[in-house]
Amino acid sequence: MEFKGVLNKFIVLSEDKVSINVKGMLNKLTSMPSVEFTYEQIKSIEIFDSKTGMFTLTAPSITFKVDGQEFKGDDSQNPYKVFFVGNDEGRKQPKIIKDEIYKRMEEKKNQDNKGSISQADELKKFADLKEQGIITEEEFNAKKKQILGL
Repeated sequence: MEFKGVLNKFIVLSEDKVSINVKGMLNKLTSMPSVEFTYEQIKSIEIFDSKTGMFTLTAPSITFKVDGQEFKGDDSQNPYKVFFVGNDEGRKQPKIIKDEIYKRMEEKKNQDNKGSISQADELKKFADLKEQGIITEEEFNAKKKQILGL
């Protein structure tokens, strides 16, 4: 899923990470780096859109606070910030992106929990077989290592 900000800056959401890229001529003219980070690295997502009366004072934007990446300096040079056009469509984009990321983070968390539960259930099943004398201690330990990937 790809979202276009102003100045040819794009946010790409893949299955497990976010990429922010500068494309086209601006990429050649600036030293703006492309960045990518996993959903797990995101500490917070900030949306800013100041609108007063009929005029927009600043463009809507989304800023990612990422584990281990601290940016200090001019917002226009922040590789973790993307501005959008100040029209109705542009104002919707940051919230759509934020909601999609949180949805993907929740899905990943649920998948991880599902995997953990099935591993625990599998271990319990083999522990019961060992207690019943159906498998030996050595067989149980071998199966435990296999299940836990040790």
